[in-house]
Amino acid sequence: MMKKTLSSLFLMGSLVIGLPLSAQDVEVLANGRTVKRIYFRDGVSISKEYFYQDGVITDTKVYSLSGKNTAWLKWQKLEDGHWLREKIDPENGKLESREELRLNEGVSPEDASINNSFTTKEWVFSDKPQKKPTVVDIFTTNEKLPNSKVILKLGETDLNHIDSHIQYFYQQDADTPHAFVEEKDGEVIGEFKLYEPFEPERVWQESNLREEEIEKRRANLNREDKFLVAIIDSGFDYNHIDLAHHWYMNPKDPMDGIDNDGNGWVDDFLGWEREKGVGLPTESSTRLHRSWRPMSHGTHVAHIAVRDLWGVGLIGFAGDYTKYEYLRQISKFLKDHQVKVVNMSLGLPADIRNLMGLRDAKYVLGEMVRDNPQTLFVVAAGNSVPGVSIDERGNFQYPANIEGDNIITVGSINSDRIDWNIVDDYILADFSNFGERYVDILAPGEEVVAASLGGGMIAHSGTSMATPYMVNEVIRLWHKFPELNAAQVKEIFMQSAYELPSQPLVKTRGLVDREAALRLAKKMRMEKRWQTAQDFPLEENGPNCWNSALFLSGLVDEIRSVTYNEFRDAIESKRCTEVETPQLGDIVALRRTDAEGNPLKYAMHSEIHAYTFKDQEMGLTKNGFSKKAPYIEQSHNQIFHFYKNVNRKDCRIQDVPKDYCHLTTFYYRCL
Repeated sequence: MMKKTLSSLFLMGSLVIGLPLSAQDVEVLANGRTVKRIYFRDGVSISKEYFYQDGVITDTKVYSLSGKNTAWLKWQKLEDGHWLREKIDPENGKLESREELRLNEGVSPEDASINNSFTTKEWVFSDKPQKKPTVVDIFTTNEKLPNSKVILKLGETDLNHIDSHIQYFYQQDADTPHAFVEEKDGEVIGEFKLYEPFEPERVWQESNLREEEIEKRRANLNREDKFLVAIIDSGFDYNHIDLAHHWYMNPKDPMDGIDNDGNGWVDDFLGWEREKGVGLPTESSTRLHRSWRPMSHGTHVAHIAVRDLWGVGLIGFAGDYTKYEYLRQISKFLKDHQVKVVNMSLGLPADIRNLMGLRDAKYVLGEMVRDNPQTLFVVAAGNSVPGVSIDERGNFQYPANIEGDNIITVGSINSDRIDWNIVDDYILADFSNFGERYVDILAPGEEVVAASLGGGMIAHSGTSMATPYMVNEVIRLWHKFPELNAAQVKEIFMQSAYELPSQPLVKTRGLVDREAALRLAKKMRMEKRWQTAQDFPLEENGPNCWNSALFLSGLVDEIRSVTYNEFRDAIESKRCTEVETPQLGDIVALRRTDAEGNPLKYAMHSEIHAYTFKDQEMGLTKNGFSKKAPYIEQSHNQIFHFYKNVNRKDCRIQDVPKDYCHLTTFYYRCL
């Protein structure tokens, strides 16, 4: 028996340091097979097993100290000297991944690592069992730069057809590429270069967008009243077609080579990129997604946050966000620019002894939240395999474990969207961290499709994706109810969350519910404004019902006189939608119609009365034109019959034909 002490080993591309290993033995099995076992320091518990057939390795199995098989690799030597490596799920024997490796001279499969081997081919498996795996060929074009590579993505059905071709470009001695070009069927479908100029006009003109769409995006980019959203992340493809029109171009520090706002950053135009110290927050690492497409975490997150929204101004902060000095500068920027929402799909361990130098960054993250009460911080609960409770001190991470009225921590459900037809089937995603104290709410974060680096889309999973989904929901609500503060917005989402039957271990026991949040916000606004109206001196009060209905709905902000024309313009605008079933806060309009039920042509003939729907029995109304007419709660039946009698009398006096004297009830949901 040969004994050998190992202080470290590489396993599937990951370095595991300081394993307590001490001994190994070799056992001869039947049919020319042998197994070499390596033990933990106790000399009894098996750490790894290497299986051989006639002296050639066939399998590697790795165990935990408790004896659980945690990894299983199968090996096959190919005719060209390369090795085929397959990763098998130890629990069910399912094939998880397959790749072809070229090992450096003198390196055996037992010692293979990312530093002494090169992946020449990889099979990308689909989640759909009926689909064949995509085969990817990978080779280097520059032997002096072993990390440089060309990737050929072969077709799923015809492996002789090159589906796409990605060429990466490296500068001398660089570990990461500075640019890439992706081609499909001879056409460029994606390209990216670090620190390229911000050129939205070029992006739009090179796209297939219609001119009216381009003008819409140009107008959005140049809006001065944007709702500001900051994202602290890995970096961004700010020229992506789905992001280029969303950026906040800092008016306090234009691109002129001068630190105009005196914050220590010269030309912090779209935000800041710490590594190079520029106001173009580029993606500093063009790492690859599992589908062998370029992946930018920040780009993906940013797109989810602003998808299908207008009037939003993105601010990007890229680079090493573990540096507390950088975080303090970001915090000051948030305050100076009155940023409304911050997305932090990131996590730092507690690092109590400061062994990783993260302790100060953790404290500054807490300061950032406390020093910016006007800002709502939306942060990721974090991922583990499987998810863990961050209520337990050993699992603490930041900013997820920061508490405050203006910070909301988001976990993920097992879906990329919310389908309300099957909502009760959703559960906590297996990768999502949880905690009844520190995780507030859930949102979709599994296989979410969003922007990829250099163009196109990509699917990715994590609480990192659930967090910007929540940000998107926050923006939609806060846009409609700008009078709310950060703490109120958080509380609305907490109170309105949909409780799942699976009872996930998060504070709300459920997931974000946009419609319920909007209803609650409308109720809060209506109740506050109803009290304001009742407290207003009657002798100075607005003279009519139209003002009452528009004021309580939020369409106007003042108690004043409103004409029938202004009322009609409001309820028939894009801000209001006619509905059949009213809800709390909807406008009830009693309108004079013709025999077909259409409001009469002129507002002065059509608009009779308006009030606010409270519930199925009661409405909130101000009857008549008198300044002293009180704001009262009255039944729908009483209100309708009062104005029906008035309507009949007016029609007789004005000699209006009966066919044009119908009083009809309409319901409008506004904002």
